[in-house]
Amino acid sequence: CGSREYKCTAGACIDIEAKCDGTWDCAHGDDEIDCGELLTQIGGEGEVLPSTDDNKCRHGGTLCIPDIWKCDGDTDCDDGSDDAHCEITAEEEISLLIE
Repeated sequence: CGSREYKCTAGACIDIEAKCDGTWDCAHGDDEIDCGELLTQIGGEGEVLPSTDDNKCRHGGTLCIPDIWKCDGDTDCDDGSDDAHCEITAEEEISLLIE
């Protein structure tokens, strides 16, 4: 890899700016592991999330995810902990009953 690239564990080289950007660019997501802070783009605005337990996947606890990825119905953590223990809103419950 070049000086401005990050080497993924699978061997691929990605642009260094893709490391810790909130998107898995490496096959195993290792470009998002052990990020002190995670910069994500939400609606064109940059938001910095601290590397806290609230922003980490539970199993293994190294992948940080944006807060808006929690309880969104998409499994972002391998163990599904980002969508575990989510309260269903009354509106969602009515929608489920109708279906």
